[in-house]
Amino acid sequence: MTATSGAAAVPEPVRAALAAASGPVAVIRVAEHSGLASVMPGELGVYTGDGVVGTLLGAAVQDEVVALGAAAASRRVAQQRAVVVSESAALGAGLGCAGRALLVAHPLTAAAAHLLADGLAVGAPVLLAGGAEDGAKTVLVASGWALEHRDGTLDHGSDPRVDDAVLQRARELLKGAVSATDRMQVAVSTTVLLDLWVPVARM
Repeated sequence: MTATSGAAAVPEPVRAALAAASGPVAVIRVAEHSGLASVMPGELGVYTGDGVVGTLLGAAVQDEVVALGAAAASRRVAQQRAVVVSESAALGAGLGCAGRALLVAHPLTAAAAHLLADGLAVGAPVLLAGGAEDGAKTVLVASGWALEHRDGTLDHGSDPRVDDAVLQRARELLKGAVSATDRMQVAVSTTVLLDLWVPVARM
């Protein structure tokens, strides 16, 4: 699948929520959408136990986003939810038109959340990759200009090359020096949702 470039920047309140994680949290992303003209790739929400920090789909389906994040955090596996946004809700949220979206939430350990937050804080590229299937149990987080700092794995024990394939794809995207989102199949039964956030300029 062709990657989508120009992903949304991660807002400071989202970074702060990741940094403050003291236990498992969940990150929620928009995996697919149709219609909804104003959805930015790379939108990210964080479920902390007290609700969701960050806005997905203009907060048009916020109750469903919160419920999805809570399910992923408590069950410790990825959760999917298909949502429909009506014309009136879409216009009220600034989405341009009605449509549908597939939301995916992945649980994160506090260590993985801190790695994301630390990378964002110092202006380094950060990668968030997780199995796109409902019930996926593995997440890979990496940061740094070579994505050298890592936490977690996508290896289910059946193919140790999965992490390498995802990191190679992320490094290819990193050469473009822009944030990007991608969906890639790395094994017969493993599809990965990948988000790469790159700072505007390297200092």
